[in-house]
Order: sequence, then structure tokens, then C-alpha cells
Amino acid sequence: MVALRHPLSGTLYEQINDPPGSVRVVGKDGAEGVFDESGRHLSGERRTADIGMCRWVANGVNAADRAAIMAASVKAGLLRESEGQL
Repeated sequence: MVALRHPLSGTLYEQINDPPGSVRVVGKDGAEGVFDESGRHLSGERRTADIGMCRWVANGVNAADRAAIMAASVKAGLLRESEGQL
């Protein structure tokens, strides 16, 4: 399973399989929503999501992309290097 935090907003994007290829998005306020890979809302109270993040998470992210996202998150202060993963 792929899970990433948005480097600017801190919103969590998590790959789920119900329905297949969908992404659960959880904001810092706890509001959740489920979206398809194109960022289209499927269910939940959260109705907006970053399309690029939905695509990355729904399709999996390669190691180079994951490293770049992690570096950006550290730089933005959303993640400490010692945490090791997003």
C-alpha cells in the first residue's frame, strides 16, 4: 500500500482497494474522502483532493519519486528526517 503526505498541506493520501484504484484523503482537520485516480470525489465529507497526488498514490510511486516527495516534506517542515517515511 502507498501512503504519502502532501508536502505543503500535510494532507494524507492513502491507497485503498475499495473500490480498486481509489485513494483515501484525510485532512489535518480529520475530514475524510475517497477519490479515484483522477481526483474525482467518490464518497466522504472531504470533497477536494490534489489530482497529482491521487494519481501517484493510486498507481503507486516509484522509489525516486518517493525520495523527492520525502525531501520536499522535510524541507517544508512537515516531516523530520529521522521519521524515515511519509
